[in-house]
Amino acid sequence: MSKGTAIFSAIVAAVVVAFFLVLYGYNQKHPAGSEAGGGFPTVDGISCDSTEHSQVRSHTHLYIIDNGKQTTIPSQIGIHNSGSCLYWIHTHDTTGVIHVEAPTQRNFTFGQFLDIWQQYPKAILGKSVKVFVNGQLFKGDLRSIKLKNQENIVIEIGPKFVSPPSYQIPANMP
Repeated sequence: MSKGTAIFSAIVAAVVVAFFLVLYGYNQKHPAGSEAGGGFPTVDGISCDSTEHSQVRSHTHLYIIDNGKQTTIPSQIGIHNSGSCLYWIHTHDTTGVIHVEAPTQRNFTFGQFLDIWQQYPKAILGKSVKVFVNGQLFKGDLRSIKLKNQENIVIEIGPKFVSPPSYQIPANMP
């Protein structure tokens, strides 16, 4: 084998290895069947769109209290870190306000928000939990809570429980 052939073979081998490493990394981040039209997964029938919708808008407030201490709700839940898309259910900041900005009217639930968030449900596994909606104890499946305008959801993780706080969502919130 000539020196030129050996160099060419090494370059081809390096390109093939690089291709498969890139392909492997992409598949780790984007499992087969998970992507919607925009390249981001549709979650519970909710797509990640390039702009906010204004046809349907509501704002629900969420408090999570863990053993008597308020937990900060992360900003940008449901907003892709590249800023290229946002889900119809998302947060903009750490106030705990969950924004529903959808193209059509339908019932949106706290379970859909949790599925978009993908992190919170693990925090309550095996723990004592109380859920309040507008100050009233909620006894059903917390995933079924409808996200309604101007409502407050409080999730308390115990065993230390406190009186559920309330939050007034500004009436002029966009």
